[in-house]
Amino acid sequence: MKNKVASWYAGGTPTETVMLADLESPAAYNRRVDYCRQVQEQYGADLLPGSDSGPNWAGTLEALRSVDRLVQVLPKVPAPLQEALSAEGGLNRPALAQAAKTLAEQAAALRQYVDVLAQDYDIGEIAEAPGGQVRIAAEKLTHWIEAQIN
Repeated sequence: MKNKVASWYAGGTPTETVMLADLESPAAYNRRVDYCRQVQEQYGADLLPGSDSGPNWAGTLEALRSVDRLVQVLPKVPAPLQEALSAEGGLNRPALAQAAKTLAEQAAALRQYVDVLAQDYDIGEIAEAPGGQVRIAAEKLTHWIEAQIN
């Protein structure tokens, strides 16, 4: 086996340690691909659908980050909501995934609008910084914008 692997190298034959490390790289990659397949099989209904046959990994990650931000804003999630979110079959998960995707898109659009506002106004009261998270509720944001206009 060592001679066969050594024949794959154009230059001189590397040490056995180097050859073993090179052989391990594809194996590690294939293990990670298998982990992703397992996640997709087990949690497929919870992942945002992609444009191809697989999940939208980036969109799912952004949706999860949105949920994390929501948890930070709502320090205590009401018990009925916790039960509904954790109950197997208790939610219309595809509809929830679509709602999370829409929410993530709207949050991204809001951040862009705040960046535009930051060009002409001091946004320290409403956001951490341009591109940062908005710190106030929608109703208060509306009042703040109205006050800036008037």
